[in-house]
Amino acid sequence: MTVTTLIENSPGAHRTLEAEHGISFLIRTGEKTILFDTGQTGKIISNAHRLGIALEEQVDQVVLSHGHYDHTGGLISLLGLVPTPPPIHVGAGFFRPKYSRSGPTCTYIGPDFTRADLESRGSRVQEQSSDTLEIVPGVYGVTNFDRTLDPDWPNPRFVLPEFSSTGEISSWVVDSFDDEVALVLDSPQGLVLLVGCSHPGILNMIYTVETRFGKPLAAVLGGTHLVEAHGPRLEKVLQALEARPSILLGMSHCTGKEAMAEIEKRCSGYYHNCTGTSLFLNSPNLGG
Repeated sequence: MTVTTLIENSPGAHRTLEAEHGISFLIRTGEKTILFDTGQTGKIISNAHRLGIALEEQVDQVVLSHGHYDHTGGLISLLGLVPTPPPIHVGAGFFRPKYSRSGPTCTYIGPDFTRADLESRGSRVQEQSSDTLEIVPGVYGVTNFDRTLDPDWPNPRFVLPEFSSTGEISSWVVDSFDDEVALVLDSPQGLVLLVGCSHPGILNMIYTVETRFGKPLAAVLGGTHLVEAHGPRLEKVLQALEARPSILLGMSHCTGKEAMAEIEKRCSGYYHNCTGTSLFLNSPNLGG
């Protein structure tokens, strides 16, 4: 298994790759190739080509972690290239419109497509209804996370509209991100958790995966949305990560500079999982 970060907020060693606010992973299992999130734009396609990867020929399945623009924005560009559109795997409720609230205003931050748009291009949309589902051999979609370890979710900044019988917005509710999907890779080196933004709470997600699979994680890669965590909440997460000294922590995207600096200081398994990074999961040592 190999996990390649096609795009992330930060550039890496390959200086011709473009970075942007967003994230996209390409997972190759030897038999299948999965694209997990698509970044904010179609830049994942040119980045992949510069890494020697032809996405239009190699993607067997697309999985979208949740319905925000910075995780879904490259999908339509990809579908415009592929001769046979791959299945699109999402969580239940993915297509419900998502907004960010700031004072009296709300801004739409969802994807630039509807379910009908995808199906009109020949894609088969799969909404995951079960808590854990094997998408391809050795790769699992996980949703419906336990919510007991992180007391500060949900974030009141993220909201969903509720509609009246006439189709008008009647009220706003805080988004609990029931549509969020994480991927778990059952690799030769142990369980690897891939997360998009961890809106249900990264500790909740880690606890859920370790409980359902009955063994500890070897690695966590992706965005943890600790950019808005400070004080006691951040400290609780840091202590939980410190208590897992063998875990590899490839932090990205919405983790935030403060949290990443603290994780680097306190957790020996930390690395900045930036644009172009590849993790080889069949190496003698995780990361190889």
